[in-house]
Amino acid sequence: MDAIKIALGTTDMNWYRISQEDFYKEDVNLEIEIKCKFEDLNEDEAGAFLECLSYEDEDKKIPCLYLYWRCKYLTSFKPPRPIVNISTGKDGNGAAPSVEAKELLRTTYLRALRDAYSEMQSGKRSRLSQIMQHVSTVDQGEDKYQEGNDIHKLSIAGIADLSNELLANHPALDSINKEMTAILQEKMLLKKDNIEIRLEVAGANLNKLQKEMTLLEKLDLVADKNTNEMCGKVGLGTSNIMSMACELLLHKEAERENRSCFLLIEEPEAHIHAQRQLKLIQSLENESERGNRQMIITTHAPLLASVVKLSNIIIVRAGEAYSLAEGYTELDRDDYLFLEKYLDATKANLFFARSVIIVEGPGEALLLPTIAKLLGYSFTDYGTSLVDVRSTGLRRYAKIFQRKDQSKLLDINVACITDRDIMPNCAPGICINEKYTLDTKTWPEKAKRASAV
Repeated sequence: MDAIKIALGTTDMNWYRISQEDFYKEDVNLEIEIKCKFEDLNEDEAGAFLECLSYEDEDKKIPCLYLYWRCKYLTSFKPPRPIVNISTGKDGNGAAPSVEAKELLRTTYLRALRDAYSEMQSGKRSRLSQIMQHVSTVDQGEDKYQEGNDIHKLSIAGIADLSNELLANHPALDSINKEMTAILQEKMLLKKDNIEIRLEVAGANLNKLQKEMTLLEKLDLVADKNTNEMCGKVGLGTSNIMSMACELLLHKEAERENRSCFLLIEEPEAHIHAQRQLKLIQSLENESERGNRQMIITTHAPLLASVVKLSNIIIVRAGEAYSLAEGYTELDRDDYLFLEKYLDATKANLFFARSVIIVEGPGEALLLPTIAKLLGYSFTDYGTSLVDVRSTGLRRYAKIFQRKDQSKLLDINVACITDRDIMPNCAPGICINEKYTLDTKTWPEKAKRASAV
């Protein structure tokens, strides 16, 4: 998550300074390299990065964008400082993208345990005002008020000019200004001094963009107490959701302009009610499947992991990322359909375990943790997840961790414990088919009598 926001930048314009601790084992003789690849570019995006594109398939001429972010720590300077270099091209030897083009790559970043309530309050450079500034409809309206015009048709800059004019020409203030002028001329200036004073509203001479920002910084985002039963300030969970709704305005704006956008969210479940978590993650997943939307969400919540499509999950372990999408695991297509139906919150903790034990029923689920605890190997102490598949699909769950690429195995031990469900000799004739009798010559081969796991 940090690598993405450092390489691409964020829409809130925050800047992260690379320190010695960011280097592997704090060895500043090493170089940090972040490599990003962008595919499926539309015509506008390809045009913006025209000089930086690469063509991996020369026959199909399908362009993609490679972006390299490299950082060295120069100890020859006092104090030492990081030096960043950005380049493009498949091998990282191409020209850096223009400043205007790089702005298209900025991500919307929602940090974990952020103070969402404060971010939605008024103030200088408030996050709410920054988001509002990027909504295209903010600029709409008339910039100059004419007598008889509908005041509601004014733009935000027009409202600022009108309020400044009304304030500066207010009769009470005009009277005060005349009194101060009289005191100044009669008691403090010489007879031939030609100085007059007037009241001027601060910001009246700002440009249109600055006037808009000045007014937008006066806005708070609050829950309307007339439409609900809330009393006082809303809780942290509600503030968190309100903040996310505000940030998603930028995605709506990108959708209207048909351009890509990226959303990074750390631990979205913080302080949020369980049912709201489900609603939130399902809405975000549906949003990501529309057009050029890419969302990366980190979580430790089994509840969230249980409702996300299995193919969209990436397990990060020991500095490596393991995608669970088709083609990366040993799961078949029907396995994905089965698991997305039955992999609920009670089983989704397997994504966060250091080792997994898969059992067939509640008997083993109750007995094995007790046995392990008596032996001094508590499942809780060793980060072991016990998954009860309720009699079916045991091997499907196990194949989640089996990789197509045998050179990049997932370091999670998985044990499958089954019953010894072998049919007795009399079972075929009773339960399976009348063609089986007590004559042993009619029985199926013993290897075929074991029930499927």
